[in-house]
Amino acid sequence: MTQKPEIVLPWKAVDSGSGEQKTLAAELGRELPVGHLLQGHKLTVVARRLDRDDILVSVETLEKSFAMPHLTWRNTQELDPRLPRTQFFSSWEDWTEREMMPAHILHASLTEKAKS
Repeated sequence: MTQKPEIVLPWKAVDSGSGEQKTLAAELGRELPVGHLLQGHKLTVVARRLDRDDILVSVETLEKSFAMPHLTWRNTQELDPRLPRTQFFSSWEDWTEREMMPAHILHASLTEKAKS
């Protein structure tokens, strides 16, 4: 089994059973409308992006094992089944390569520019 790499900024891990995990999961549950691709699936929040309203969830019941919904924080169900906007990833490695590391490189670049 491949060990998952460390989560790096601007992402952060969400601790299992934490208040943060419960809050994010509850908001996602409120937002998912009838017909959304994540509705009815077992979802676990595993990370959040600190500079955006994106979260990473593991999806136990879909072929694509991770999804990244962009929370709208409406505190109510979305009317459009395309919302919250969601990107799917086939594996942890796929998410790391296509999302986390590019976001980290951009974040580091912007942080360095802000220092100079």
